[in-house]
Amino acid sequence: MAEKFTGNPGVFCPVDDTVRSFAAIIDGKCDDIPEQAFRFAGDIEDVRRVLPRCRPRTRSRTTWLTLTASSCVPTGSSSEGRREAILVTSSRVGGELGVWPGHAPEICALGDGVVRLHLREEDGGGTVRVVISGGYAQINSNEIIVLADHARRTDDIDPDVVRTTREEAFDELEKYPEGDHRRAYYENKIKWCNLLLKQVAETQSA
Repeated sequence: MAEKFTGNPGVFCPVDDTVRSFAAIIDGKCDDIPEQAFRFAGDIEDVRRVLPRCRPRTRSRTTWLTLTASSCVPTGSSSEGRREAILVTSSRVGGELGVWPGHAPEICALGDGVVRLHLREEDGGGTVRVVISGGYAQINSNEIIVLADHARRTDDIDPDVVRTTREEAFDELEKYPEGDHRRAYYENKIKWCNLLLKQVAETQSA
């Protein structure tokens, strides 16, 4: 049924072949295969047949493929700019998303949470954390672009400033009656401040 939408013919995969192929994936026998090779495929032999058309993903202790990660907000690029990373994880609607180099192309809706960029050793290593609220992620094989409603690095959060901003938003919110569309702006600002303060509390308790 999906062929007219994807351009790929359907594949019948018997239960035995499905179980065998799944076991091979779980046992780590397919770790060298990029994710896009599994799209619209049947059993593991079918995956390996399309493998030559996919860019291989190889990883070792000294060689890593990398992602170029960018984050943007409605007012422009965030202070984080473009960074090279070996893994990006983010909260999305319905769960958490992890992106390695060679990831299949995808566009997904993001939830409220933290984007974590695991940096290359030659760039100092470590993890950069950016709090985001809503938006979308566009993923290609070697690039991820995050377009968020709000974004702020966790090491750039001043709790006192956030609390003051939240109190000011509450004061402005009270000026408008229920049902007034202008309340939405301040409600969203309060929500964002609460998210930042929650992240501060989690960081301090860790």
